[in-house]
Amino acid sequence: MTEAEAKRGRRARDKGKEGELEVVHLAEQYGFEAERTGNRQANRKSHSPDVKIQGRRDIYIEVKRDEKLGVDAMVRQARDGARGRTPIVIWRRNRGEWTAAVPMDVLFGWIKYTGTKDA
Repeated sequence: MTEAEAKRGRRARDKGKEGELEVVHLAEQYGFEAERTGNRQANRKSHSPDVKIQGRRDIYIEVKRDEKLGVDAMVRQARDGARGRTPIVIWRRNRGEWTAAVPMDVLFGWIKYTGTKDA
């Protein structure tokens, strides 16, 4: 590996870590206890989510900072790691806003749960 390749790899890891920490802070702003699980991810065989919400073992949060926005690949990665949990992908581009992708049953369950709001 060249020095330039190593530097790009470090930048990508740092960008990922920064994104995960941003999502932790966002979750905390909404009243959740959250933590980055980066130390557990060092083991490539780990199935730890990028961000863990205290008391919510049923969800698997994958965080991405991606300029190419390969949403299909991101969702596939989250589903592969979720192992029975609900996969949630949270991502943003540089200087963009955070966005989430959730399975359709979760989306419509949430819409149903929040009730009817007539305009």
